[in-house]
Amino acid sequence: MAGELTIGDLIPAALRMTLSRIIVGEVRSGEVVPMLRVMTNGEGGSMCTLHARGPHMVVDRIAELCLEYGSHMTDALAYRLTANAVDLIVHVSMVDETAVGGRRHRFVSHVLEVTGLGESGRPALNTVFGPRPELGEPRAVPHTPPNCLDDLRRAGFDAALLGSRYGSWAEPLQLRIGGGAR
Repeated sequence: MAGELTIGDLIPAALRMTLSRIIVGEVRSGEVVPMLRVMTNGEGGSMCTLHARGPHMVVDRIAELCLEYGSHMTDALAYRLTANAVDLIVHVSMVDETAVGGRRHRFVSHVLEVTGLGESGRPALNTVFGPRPELGEPRAVPHTPPNCLDDLRRAGFDAALLGSRYGSWAEPLQLRIGGGAR
């Protein structure tokens, strides 16, 4: 298309500006590769949104989108780009109880740390925060301290949250079906 300017065209200029943050926005197609390149360049942070059915499906969704980018892309390269670029995956879930007289609950259900390539050649994931069904809690509560804890603390993260049973939540989510007891 004449005059078209893609995100891939904008990234080199943005990186020359030594920006501290680059927000790519929603990733739905071939812009995933420029997004991963942004995430691996420079010391600043970046983030994007992506639709996946579950938190552990994010790396496969990124790989699928990478494969749409061009014929030179392979699964192995897509996984390596993801492992090198992505530090944390934050998954937002929704429980809709409007049909049973309740309301919609939207919340962070998982925070996964990408810890490099695993033995299978796929990115290895560490569940830092996740649901605790045994506590009746579908929201993200502490699981495993992240390998990048010192970096998070330097950015202002309160490490004491990792020692709290419910993290930053005061009590379990009150659901009509499942979840915390009423």
